[in-house]
Amino acid sequence: MEKNYYIKSNYKPNEIAETIDTKKKKYWLDYRISRMYYHRYYLFKSCKKLIKKKKLNSVLDIGCGPANKLMKLIYPVCQDVYGIDQEHIININRKKFGLDTFFSDNIENSMLNFKRKLN
Repeated sequence: MEKNYYIKSNYKPNEIAETIDTKKKKYWLDYRISRMYYHRYYLFKSCKKLIKKKKLNSVLDIGCGPANKLMKLIYPVCQDVYGIDQEHIININRKKFGLDTFFSDNIENSMLNFKRKLN
């Protein structure tokens, strides 16, 4: 897999790298995690149909946030799922879902390197 997650070659990242997940303020609080289940819900339902139709074997969700939709809608039809986001929410996902396929990374300056291609 390309290191840039297919970001356009002319993409210009922010000069100042900021994260909403700081030690001073936790963004992913319980109420926000539960509300995110409804954010783009129908997009995930459409993805589920596409995954079934195309018989896809793996899914990579970049910016997965709390992976509730990924696990409830996508995982039942495709168990090879990967999620990438900030460290705090990735740790929550790993603990909640018991999978080691969640990774923290900064997509503007990726340090993550998959050892296999997703298909």
